[in-house]
Amino acid sequence: DLGAATASITKNTVTGLGPTGVIAQNGIQVAYGATATVTTNTVSNLIYTGGTYGSSGILLYGSEPPYATAPSVVGNTVTSAQYAVVLEAVSGTSLAPLKVTGNKIQDAQFAGVGLYSVGPGSGSGNDYIDVASNNIQNTNPDDGIDACSDYNTISGNTLINSTGESAIHLDGTC
Repeated sequence: DLGAATASITKNTVTGLGPTGVIAQNGIQVAYGATATVTTNTVSNLIYTGGTYGSSGILLYGSEPPYATAPSVVGNTVTSAQYAVVLEAVSGTSLAPLKVTGNKIQDAQFAGVGLYSVGPGSGSGNDYIDVASNNIQNTNPDDGIDACSDYNTISGNTLINSTGESAIHLDGTC
């Protein structure tokens, strides 16, 4: 039953291999219709050197409403990951946006928080994600928050030393 997998993923420590060309590791991945609350985990050392792809500290992929409990990423610490927190092809609703809040992110290469829409023609594209009260430091060379999706709220975040592109990047062509 697609989407039947649910979980509370909390208080785990996940440490990757560090820089490796063998596999683009993801620390915590919730995908293909599954849903989870991902809270108070510590995730680190996820760097893929093989090109094309990147490793993610926390990846939510391929889930859309209706949800019994909407996915959320709250109060985690992610360090040294190419993408710290990524929501790709994941959406909430206008009345119940997904939450990415209170996370501490440091030393992400591509994005501290990446919001990537399912895109036109996919049936949605309306993501409804609330990105708030995150502390994001030292994203290099890319963005602190990379929002390539619609109907999101980005507020109350602290972004320090996003040296490459933008602290907050909203783009309609991603």
